[in-house]
Amino acid sequence: MIEKYKDAIVIDSSTKTAYLSKELRTSQDFYAIMTHLKNVGISSLRFVDYNELVDLKGKVSSVIQEQTEIVQSDVLKEFAGIIKEAVKSKVSDIHIRTDSVKGEVLFRQDGLLTSVKTYSRDFTHAMMRAFYQNLSVAESNYVETEHQVAQFKKEDIQIDIPDEILSIRVQKGPKLSGQFMVLRILYKETKELDVNIDKEENRIMLGIKMLTNYGYLPEQALSIVSTARGSSGIGIVAGPTGSGKSTALKIILEFQHIIYPWKAIYTIEDPPEYPIKGAVQLPVLGTEREKKFAKALKVCMRADPDIIMVGEIRDQETADLSINASLTGHQVWSTVHAIDTFAVFSRFEGLGIPMEKLIETDVIKLIIAQRLVPILCNHCKVSVFKMRGKVDPDVYKLIAPYENKVFVKNPSGCEKCNGKGIAGRRVVAEVLPVDTKLLTSIKERGIARVRNEWKDDNFTMVRHGLIYVLQGMIDPSDLIASVDVFSSKDIQWVVNSGKQITV
Repeated sequence: MIEKYKDAIVIDSSTKTAYLSKELRTSQDFYAIMTHLKNVGISSLRFVDYNELVDLKGKVSSVIQEQTEIVQSDVLKEFAGIIKEAVKSKVSDIHIRTDSVKGEVLFRQDGLLTSVKTYSRDFTHAMMRAFYQNLSVAESNYVETEHQVAQFKKEDIQIDIPDEILSIRVQKGPKLSGQFMVLRILYKETKELDVNIDKEENRIMLGIKMLTNYGYLPEQALSIVSTARGSSGIGIVAGPTGSGKSTALKIILEFQHIIYPWKAIYTIEDPPEYPIKGAVQLPVLGTEREKKFAKALKVCMRADPDIIMVGEIRDQETADLSINASLTGHQVWSTVHAIDTFAVFSRFEGLGIPMEKLIETDVIKLIIAQRLVPILCNHCKVSVFKMRGKVDPDVYKLIAPYENKVFVKNPSGCEKCNGKGIAGRRVVAEVLPVDTKLLTSIKERGIARVRNEWKDDNFTMVRHGLIYVLQGMIDPSDLIASVDVFSSKDIQWVVNSGKQITV
């Protein structure tokens, strides 16, 4: 047990003093560490910062004795404990990093990344290696000099992890002076929607309910439902990693299965994250991802599909195949990494798909761009008026006319939010219906000009988020950090819209 903390303890044999990293005070093994130090004759303890500890290692007479072997069962048990702690706090990602001295574990919760544990470099490497080699799929041989990807389901690994976990996606590889590993935790669903599809209007209302529950505005949900009920065309969800794109596609496909249970739905994913009710999910794993993705899409096209979901369009062949699939009478849904709806057209051009082809084929029907923005803890959020001296002056100037409605994060948090001031995240989005007229206008007048004109009269991601800012649900600084800056014009536009959201 003491091995994993050897880089956090320095012993001065001449004075029988042990210098410990301050972080060990909160370790679950604290009392075991104290017992060990007492048994080896230590009579005095001092807690110091980690950087001071590193300096001491070159000055005192000895450091804690290393064990000759790290037992795999011990490191797997420790790794399982990290996962359990993460699940208890509803963490979305676990980041593990090493440098030339130590290892560190960080949790991403509600979009925030915080350090939770430190270990010795060797013990951290042993944890990453032992865990990765227990994965059941893809490249299970741990290679320190290579970037590797894998995913496993709960039942595929022989360590004790919580039942709430559906699967864990793993990305690992070398970094400057060490290694890194990122684990994306995918949780099981706990809710089922009541379904009534007797009438056409009930189908539409069901789709709107599913999408507004996720966070879209009612008019945005209506546009998505309208496209989803079509027989062909391409719908795209855009945004960076961690913006909820996969969840959005899952909702859309499950809605389609509910209203069209006779339609064949196929997905091609790298790899599948969540089970999608009614869909045949084809995994793409391992190396040469682009070739395998294209091959899977060709196989899918021969499987008599009605609806196809392509996990991500990021190369020309996949883009061409997706367009051809739509042209032959299939509906296609996919994701693209782009900053907003209009940037998707630039991404397609970058993949070798010119605007002329998009105009000629007229296959893109809808683009959704979105982010996940932190929601304030209702129990401890603070009026912006009380924090006006600590809020960015430029931001405060914009929201000053509404200071009685706007709240910001409590920097100390409370027990309800574990001191974060945040209580989850919510989607903010912009939804762009696409037709030949829009595409022709972009070709003739340029993306920037058409984008600016569209933004003058529509709900952008920022304006969607401002609804929640004016309802005291989102800190304006978090909206800027997650999406973009906003102007007084944006605020006035939202106020004039009269939009009220019930959450």
